[in-house]
Amino acid sequence: MCMEVIIVICIIIVFVLYNTNFDGESKEELRNKIRYLEQKLNGDDFKKLLVQTSREIENRKKEAENEAREIRARGRKYVDSLTQRVTGELELKKLNLQNDINNFEIEKENLIKRNSFLEGLYSSFQESYISGRYWLVEQYIEVVAEKDFAEIEFFKNKKNPAIKASEKLAEIQLERRELLRKYKFLEYQLKTYEEYFPFLLDYQNEILNDEITRDTNYVKSGVDPVNRFLNPEEYSALSTTQKNQLALTRYIQGNLSNKDIGKMYERYLGYFYEKQGYDIQFIGIEKGVEDLGQDLICSKGNEVIVIQAKCWAKNREIRERHIFQLFSTTLLHKMENSNKKAKYTSILYTTAQLSPLARDIADKLKVKYVEYFSLDKGYPMIKCNVGKQGEKIYHLPFDQMYDKVKISGEDEFYAKTVEEAENKGFRRAFKFKGFSS
Repeated sequence: MCMEVIIVICIIIVFVLYNTNFDGESKEELRNKIRYLEQKLNGDDFKKLLVQTSREIENRKKEAENEAREIRARGRKYVDSLTQRVTGELELKKLNLQNDINNFEIEKENLIKRNSFLEGLYSSFQESYISGRYWLVEQYIEVVAEKDFAEIEFFKNKKNPAIKASEKLAEIQLERRELLRKYKFLEYQLKTYEEYFPFLLDYQNEILNDEITRDTNYVKSGVDPVNRFLNPEEYSALSTTQKNQLALTRYIQGNLSNKDIGKMYERYLGYFYEKQGYDIQFIGIEKGVEDLGQDLICSKGNEVIVIQAKCWAKNREIRERHIFQLFSTTLLHKMENSNKKAKYTSILYTTAQLSPLARDIADKLKVKYVEYFSLDKGYPMIKCNVGKQGEKIYHLPFDQMYDKVKISGEDEFYAKTVEEAENKGFRRAFKFKGFSS
C-alpha cells in the first residue's frame, strides 16, 4: 500500500514539474513553489485525494482479482467440458471398436463351425449318400437336443426346482428326438425319390388317398358302383333309370378326389377329339403313374397327337420337366410306331399356366400347349355303345369298361342323361349282386 502511495506522489510531482515553467525563475521562487507544493501535499485535499485514489486502486485490484477468478473458472469449466467430450468420444470409439472385435470373433467362430460342418457333410457324402443323410439328421438332432437341455436346466434351477418334472421331460424329449431322427431321415429319403422320380409329385395326393382303391374294390366285389352314390333305401325305392341318373348326378356334382378329377379331364379331352373323328387311347387312365407323361393318344390316319393333361389349380405352374417328359415320350412313341409315315404332334392341355421357362422350352421343342383349358362337367358323359351282336349298352363314367369303350359306329353316341340313352334302346350292362358291407 505504501509503495503505491509513493508512486502516486511521484507521479503528481513529475506532472507538476513538467507543467511548470522554470525559465527566468530564481532559486527563491523555486523554493517557494516547492514549499507551496509541500503544503499542498500535507493539506486535507491531497490526503482526501490520496485516500480516494487508494480506494479506487483497491477496488480496481479487487475487480481485477474477481475477473481473473471468473476467467480461471470459465477456463476450468471449458477444459472440463472439453475433456469430458473428448473422453466420451474416445469411450464411444473404444466401445464401437470392441463391438467390431466381438462381431469379428463371432463371425470367425461361425465360419469355423460352418467350415467344420461342410467338411463333415462333404466327408459323409463322399462315403455314401445314405451316410451323408444320416450325418445331416444327427446335426439336426444336436440342435434340437441343445434346446431340450436348456428346458431341463430351467426346471432344475428355477426358484422352486421341479426335479421329477425335469426327469420326466428328459425321457419325453429323448423319445421325441428318436422319432424326429426317423422322421427326418424319411423326409430326406422322400425328397430323393421326388428328385429322381419327379412325376411322383403329380400323384402324391392320389398315392396317399384311400379313394385310389375304391373303384377296384367295387369291381372285385361284384357290387354295383352306383352303390357309392346311393344308400340302400334309395337303391330299393328308385327305378333303374332313377338310380343310375341320381348316381351320375352325384358323381358329377360330388367332391371328387384329385384322381377322379384328373380322369374326368382326360375323358373330356377324349370326348373333344373323338367328336372330331380321332381314335382315342386313354393311356393315363389305363396305366396310371406308368403313363410316361402321355395321357391320351389320338390317332386319325397318319396323324398322331400325344396329349398330356393337367387339371390343376389355376394358381399353379406347369414346370419345364413336364415339357421334357411329353417331348421325350412322343419321340419314343414315334420310334416304336411301325407306321413310319405317321406325323406326330405333342400338346399339353392344362387348366393352369406354364412357367415362363416351360413356355420358352415348349416353343423351342415345338411342343404345343393350351393354357386355362377348363373342364366342362356338363358335357355328355354316358357312352352308348353297340356290341358285335347288336346289343345296345350304355356305360356310366364309374363303370368298369367305360374307358375301353370307343364311340365310333353309326348308331353310337354320347348321351347327357340316362333317360336319353334308354329312350334310344340302350341299357346299362351292370347286374345287381348286392351291397358291399
